Amino acid sequence: MNWFISPSSVGIVDFPAYLAGVIFTILFPGPNSLYVLAIASLKGWRAGAWATLGIFIGDAILMMGIALGAATLLNSSPTTFNFLRMLGAAYLAWIGFGFIRGGLARWHGTQELVLGDSRPQYFNTLHPTIAALTLSLTNPKAIFFFISFFTQFIQAEYAYPVHTFL
Repeated sequence: MNWFISPSSVGIVDFPAYLAGVIFTILFPGPNSLYVLAIASLKGWRAGAWATLGIFIGDAILMMGIALGAATLLNSSPTTFNFLRMLGAAYLAWIGFGFIRGGLARWHGTQELVLGDSRPQYFNTLHPTIAALTLSLTNPKAIFFFISFFTQFIQAEYAYPVHTFL
């Protein structure tokens, strides 16, 4: 029995690009990671660990939902799935363009500083796991990112696409 599973044997296309994308995704902060950092700095490392658990559970729920939905879509309509892949690529390009545009604005000093209000925030009153889970499950950018990113690396011909997403 072969205990080693290669990326191509589970339906992943272009594994080096996938791995690079995952690493960069982890490195770029989003609302989830910023919440974990903020709550850890305000309430300590244990609150940060609880918040991390909430993010992990929320992202796992989103990925499972996307995996089951995208796998069903792939099996029922490869044309629609390929359209979704192209739409996802366009979305990722738009996000990249936004990063470049924002970086150039900061570089040239044309971006205005926006000060937040000093009122207490609702998320600070919840348990960090519940607040992070809520933040994760209601983050539309994360949902669209998961759909657009993961679908780019799925072999359309692979017999078990749910395994690939998992």
